[in-house]
Amino acid sequence: MDFIIEKGKAFDKLACISDEKLIRVDFVSSSDSITEGNIYRSTVKKINQNLNSAIVDLGICEGYLQDNYSLVGLKKGDELLLQVKRPGIKNKMPKLTRELSLMGRYCVMFPYGKDINFSNRIEDDSWKLELKAYLKQSIGTSVGIVIRTLAYNVSENEIKSDIDRLFDIWNEIAKQSKLGLNNKLIYTQYDPIEQFIFKSNPESIDKLICNDKQLLKHIENSLKSKIQIITPTFIDTEFLFDYLKLTSQIRNLFQKKVEVNNNISLFVESTEACHIIDVNSGNANYKLGFEKNALEINLIAADEAVRQILLRDLAGIILIDFMDMKDNQNKIKLINKVTELLKKDGKKSSVTSITELGIMQIIRKRDKENIYERYTKSCPLCDGLGKVLTDELYFNQLFIELSNATKHTNQKQFKIKIPYILNETTKQYLHDIENELNITIEAEFIDVKNLTLKAHF
Repeated sequence: MDFIIEKGKAFDKLACISDEKLIRVDFVSSSDSITEGNIYRSTVKKINQNLNSAIVDLGICEGYLQDNYSLVGLKKGDELLLQVKRPGIKNKMPKLTRELSLMGRYCVMFPYGKDINFSNRIEDDSWKLELKAYLKQSIGTSVGIVIRTLAYNVSENEIKSDIDRLFDIWNEIAKQSKLGLNNKLIYTQYDPIEQFIFKSNPESIDKLICNDKQLLKHIENSLKSKIQIITPTFIDTEFLFDYLKLTSQIRNLFQKKVEVNNNISLFVESTEACHIIDVNSGNANYKLGFEKNALEINLIAADEAVRQILLRDLAGIILIDFMDMKDNQNKIKLINKVTELLKKDGKKSSVTSITELGIMQIIRKRDKENIYERYTKSCPLCDGLGKVLTDELYFNQLFIELSNATKHTNQKQFKIKIPYILNETTKQYLHDIENELNITIEAEFIDVKNLTLKAHF
């Protein structure tokens, strides 16, 4: 797995490449101050016992506390050590927890936990029993430890060293939490670049490419205790994504239509309630019979559909409208394929069965705004609708308003900004209004030449 980092003036661009395909992308800036994993010293401002929740002051902003701990006995003004579980989304406050965790290379420490557990992907019971006995003897059970998949077959001493490093971090956090009087950030689990890397679930980093030597060295130093970096590479160019031919791929993320292959395409539509991916077979030419053709097209489309979900960071309810299939076994094959593809995802997701109409529902955890929400804004012409009134309806309404204006005033000349493109049709509508009302209109239309903005992403 390769990671590309372009240091920019306004923000940094991040990309993850696997099997020579772009699978994740993000942009981060210094304004992204509240990140997942940050630990704050905070003060309780308001308690809601019915919801077992509280509003707390983090110093930089307010946050929402709700976790598995009871709030009984907690009162306004109490100081707490809290960790960001999810940054704020839109106008929502960041979600916080008292269940603190510290990420290491081979394990995760829970300072308030009491047991040693293992990743579900480690199936070697004898190895787990042997390591657990060693750790209980060497570190005890004063904290909770979860052994990560990467630790399998790593020496006991390396795992112990990783845990010792986390103990040092925790002791420093405990020390810092008692210094000063104000609510403040105590510990940054990982900066946004590190978070992007770990959300991609790499076992190691094959290539780490960056256009800034200082940033590259910083990332190497911060990650060396957590993951192996095989080939760190500096490329001296301002526009690294252009140099590596990634810009056009990223620009396509803002398009609705996605070309796959064999004339297959996807249409991705995002609404307030859900995301919809429609599979279009186009003129795909298959000679296997309808059912087998549908299965083959759906399996090809599934790869790209999941890739687009991860690239665009779609979350919440996702509906994929596959080609209809009658055979239940084929539906199961498709469900298994999508489920397997989503295992590469760093977020929790679940796949439901396919309806009779071929619609699959995916529920994916939402922990931040998707790429549309973060990097687009509503069109000033259509107010985000994506459509405007037809020429006929718009100019009919314009005729009514100008007619009313001429009846109540002696005005015969009007200067109007018209949110449409000047063409023969709109010119004729305007001419008809002038003749009908015996007025003169100085119209300013949209300049189509200025509608296309070419920029670096």
